[in-house]
Amino acid sequence: FHEITTGKSVFIKFFAPWCGHCKAMAEDWEELAEIWKDHEVGLVAEVDCTVEEQLCEELEVTGFPTLMYGDAMSLELYEGPRDLETLKAFAEENIAKPI
Repeated sequence: FHEITTGKSVFIKFFAPWCGHCKAMAEDWEELAEIWKDHEVGLVAEVDCTVEEQLCEELEVTGFPTLMYGDAMSLELYEGPRDLETLKAFAEENIAKPI
């Protein structure tokens, strides 16, 4: 986690494969991640909490999906709408700038 997030401003979805809400937003999240794929400072990614249990526990992820953003060392909780257009606008406003 820390290897890929160092120096990046991030927007991360923490999920579980069995989660219905996670599945419902998966396509929009994948499209958003594709848009940001080669961005110099912004990173859109996801973490499977059934695989990365320790990381999710450290970040106090208790429900799915949980969206967090900002500096990976001090993530903030995203609580806004989860449609693609809103997520795109939020990412542009919040992760396009260097940390």
